Amino acid sequence: MPAKRGLETSWDGALYFKSRTPSSPQGAQNIFVVIFNLQNDGKLMKLFPNSGMLRLRRKEAAKKDESRILNGNSLLEKMISECDGRSNPYSIFSAKELEKATNMYDPHQVYHRDLPFTLYKGCHEDYDRPILIKRYTCNNKDSLEMAINDVVLSTQLNKHNNVLRLLGCCLETRIPILVFEFPHCGNLRKHIGTDNTIQDHPLLSWKSRLEVAKGIADEIAYLHSGLSKPIVHKNLGPKCIFLDNNFVAKVTDFSLSLSIPLGKDHVEVDRISGHYRYMAYEYDFYGRVTEKVDVFAFGNVLLEILLGETFVQISINPDEELRQLSRTDTNENSNLSDSPHCTSTEAEVFAFEDVLARACLRAEVLAGAD
Repeated sequence: MPAKRGLETSWDGALYFKSRTPSSPQGAQNIFVVIFNLQNDGKLMKLFPNSGMLRLRRKEAAKKDESRILNGNSLLEKMISECDGRSNPYSIFSAKELEKATNMYDPHQVYHRDLPFTLYKGCHEDYDRPILIKRYTCNNKDSLEMAINDVVLSTQLNKHNNVLRLLGCCLETRIPILVFEFPHCGNLRKHIGTDNTIQDHPLLSWKSRLEVAKGIADEIAYLHSGLSKPIVHKNLGPKCIFLDNNFVAKVTDFSLSLSIPLGKDHVEVDRISGHYRYMAYEYDFYGRVTEKVDVFAFGNVLLEILLGETFVQISINPDEELRQLSRTDTNENSNLSDSPHCTSTEAEVFAFEDVLARACLRAEVLAGAD
């Protein structure tokens, strides 16, 4: 008789499962028995050594080992090319640990979403505080390269106060999963009034906005001049800037970043990627990457921080209109000093920040036109 499919309750409230593989010869049975003690939180009591479940677990373990080896090799190769194999220490997490920390990636644990990844708030038994888990949404080669790049560059920058600290990563999955310190105050956009999905959220004071802008500037300066080779973030924007519980700016997401080789002042790329709103013209039109790409993006971010409004780029062609935009008077149509986020005594400082932000944009326009 063919084996009966389904679940049967047997002794002491245990669970008994028996099945036959459809492809097996007539009368042959592929029986596996899994016994759970339902009276002891479903704890596994016995698994027959010749069961199909055991073979399945071995297959899953083999896949994890393969991913761990491939990701580890890719990580090592990238570290050798970027920083001679040297980096700040970080932890290795298992896939099971992160599943437990996020309750199997429960949608209620989602902290922030971006196009290529999702950030989850999690709790880990080895930490007395929440952690932030970054999981890439696509299972392809591009996501793998982005994740490896993110790990390597984040470990290099871990000691800077304005970089979101990488705690470690998981290499058991096909696309590595990253684990960061948790930014308690959330994304910058929530605190400057540019996130329309947030209602009645407390906005940053004028003083706090200046401190945030200064922190971002310090991090960019460190990227460009604090390491053996200049690193260009290439995707700087409010979405990748978070705030800790003291409202200190924490920059993250180095998945698209690249380093400029020694002896060169730029890198030319064939593939343009990043948030268009903060994309420098010379990069967008010509694929030319220099430190000025980050300067332009910082100018956009600074205007948003000061104005509390989203800065919309003007679509222009890369020739004559670029030069016309660059000739615009920096004080023309400026309404920064009228912002509700500052007092009259702060208007002069506000105006100076206005000039600084526009100078970042104008310098980059000139560079793109040359």
